[in-house]
Amino acid sequence: MVNNMERVAKICGFFTLYTLLIGCVQTQPLMSHAHVGHALTGWHDTPGQKGLFLVAEEELAIAVVESRSAWQSVRDAKARVQHLENALNALNPDLQPVGTGAGYGAIRALEGAIDHMEFAASSDDASDNFVASVIGISGFGDRVLERLKQAQNLAAQAIKHEQPSDHLTREVYAMIKSAYRGEDTDGDGRIDGGVLMLRDHLQAMLDREQNPRYEPVSRRYVLGLIRLPNGKWGYRLPKRDRSAVVYSGY
Repeated sequence: MVNNMERVAKICGFFTLYTLLIGCVQTQPLMSHAHVGHALTGWHDTPGQKGLFLVAEEELAIAVVESRSAWQSVRDAKARVQHLENALNALNPDLQPVGTGAGYGAIRALEGAIDHMEFAASSDDASDNFVASVIGISGFGDRVLERLKQAQNLAAQAIKHEQPSDHLTREVYAMIKSAYRGEDTDGDGRIDGGVLMLRDHLQAMLDREQNPRYEPVSRRYVLGLIRLPNGKWGYRLPKRDRSAVVYSGY
């Protein structure tokens, strides 16, 4: 009887340990969700390791303020040029290294955010919701990027003039503002486009996510998801987390 009870206890203990181990593995976030985390939670080389989309929003907000100040600097050509340089720096510091931006650039950050949304949709564990939604989100983001690139080229052109015209400066501001806030393109009173609306589309996709629902992924996992030497994505976590590591392609 004692031996039978000990045997039962050992079996129960085994299943308890097995359940705990399975529970640990299941707490690991989906790789598709971690890629979204690269856009919204953190990325390795951004200022403060912020999410790529957050950096894009912050840099673009600076560009809006600086380009508006440039347009409003009617009587001070030197100030106008300086504000245009600051706006260009916030859009693309490779073209204008000095300025009031964070040194990353809205264009680079938004390109990275879109890339990781596409990585999320092409992950093995991506939901049908992600796969279907990212097609529209990616196309929307590409249109915003095109607007930003037009703005950067126009700003670079304006900076070359010692006295940029009101018309040219106002056009730079209008392009950057529309890339940030959107614009009423057909006169129906509805604002379309811009990173603010892109955020709404992204949030709507996350709200639709089920089984499991999307929850912000911890920075440990977000920053632990890296591209491996074989070109695939996988978690590379601290040693104490190795039991939960799963390598997978996208």
